[in-house]
Amino acid sequence: MLVLLFACLIATSFAATCISKTDIKWEAYNNQIYLNGEQFNMKGLSWFGFETTNYNLYGLDKHDMDWYFDWMLDNGFNTIRMPFSSDYLNERNGWDTYIAAVMAAGEKGIFIMADMHSKTPGAWTDGLDTINQATEVTTWKTLASKLVSAGAWNVMLVDVFNEPHDVSNSEWGDWLGFCEDVAEAVWDAGLDSLIAVEGTNSDCSPVSDISCCWGENLIGVETTGKTFSASQGNKLVWSPHVYYGDVTGNWAYSDQAWEEHWGYLVDDTDAPIMIGEFGTKSELTWLGDLIDYLGSINQRNHFFWCLNP
Repeated sequence: MLVLLFACLIATSFAATCISKTDIKWEAYNNQIYLNGEQFNMKGLSWFGFETTNYNLYGLDKHDMDWYFDWMLDNGFNTIRMPFSSDYLNERNGWDTYIAAVMAAGEKGIFIMADMHSKTPGAWTDGLDTINQATEVTTWKTLASKLVSAGAWNVMLVDVFNEPHDVSNSEWGDWLGFCEDVAEAVWDAGLDSLIAVEGTNSDCSPVSDISCCWGENLIGVETTGKTFSASQGNKLVWSPHVYYGDVTGNWAYSDQAWEEHWGYLVDDTDAPIMIGEFGTKSELTWLGDLIDYLGSINQRNHFFWCLNP
C-alpha cells in the first residue's frame, strides 16, 4: 500500500496525479515527455557507482539509500540516471544489486533512467568500436527482462550507451542502428520505456564554429537526413551532454552553438530534448545561460551530473 501511495505522488505538469504503478505509459511527442497522456516535467540527477570499481552506489558508507532518496525528494528531484558497466552485470553478476537499487527508488516514487555507461568498470573512454554490439544488445535485453520480472515499474528511460565519442559524423547511421536494436530488444523483453539517444563525437564543424562535448553532437539528423526509426513511435528522447570549459577545456559557447549542435531538433523532429548530463564546477554565468536557453526552446527535462555524496 505504501508503494502505491508514493506512485500517486508523481509530479506531472501542474499537480500531483494519482496513478497505478501497473498502469504506466510513457510517450514522447510534441517535443515533451508524457506520462499517461499528461506532460511530465523531469528534474533529475545522476547517481554513479555501478559503472565504477566501487561496484555499488557511492556514498553508502556515509548514509543508506533511503537517506539519499529522501534528500532528492526534499529538493524536488523525481528521476535518477543510474549508470552501470556491462562487465559489472555480466562478469560480476551484478544484476540483483543493480535491480535492488532501482526497486528501492521505486519504493520512494522515484523514476530511473538506466544507463549503460561503459563496458569496463571505471572506464570513461569505451566507445562503440570497443564493444561487441550484439553482446550489449543482449545485455540490455537481459536487464530489461530481469527488471520486468522483478516488477520494477519505475524505469522510464533506457540510455543506450554513454558518450560514443568514436562515432564519426559519417557513422551517424550506424549509431542510430545500434540504438534502434537496443530499443527493440528492451521492448521485446516487456520494458515499455522511452529510448534516450545521446550525441556522438566532438566535431561539430560541419555546422558550427564551436566544438561539441562528447555526447553533445546531434548534428547527424541535419547533415545526413537520418533519424531514429523503430517499431514503436513516440518513444525517442534526444539526450545531449553539455559542459563548460572548467570541465572540458572548451570555453567557447553560445545560444547559436547549442542551437546548431542539438537545439534545432525541436523544430526538425517531434522528440523532446533531455539534457542527459550537464554541469560546471563553479561557472554560474554559463549555467544560467544554459538554463535560459533551455527555457527559450521549452526544453526543461534534465539530469545534473551529479549527486556527489
